[in-house]
Amino acid sequence: AKDLLSIGYTPKYSVAVWYGNFNRSKKVNRKLDNDKPTGIKVASPTMLKIFKLLNDKSWFKKPPKIIKKRVCQDIIRVGECKNYIEDETHLL
Repeated sequence: AKDLLSIGYTPKYSVAVWYGNFNRSKKVNRKLDNDKPTGIKVASPTMLKIFKLLNDKSWFKKPPKIIKKRVCQDIIRVGECKNYIEDETHLL
């Protein structure tokens, strides 16, 4: 298995959730890529629950020059994207 990490922040809080594998000698063989645990599948839900418990409603002001762009949602390996979404990004 591998380390699973998710990091998020608001103007008031920073939250990082890490599920680590200290036993590097064991190898987990998975047949399908969809079965592999990822930070977004495992660590992110925990991070979002922590933010909910913090009950902080503060958020960042949207800067100017923000555009919508097609981005990879599930990049596990560089160059291997299976799911794209439209998200906001800064116009360079």
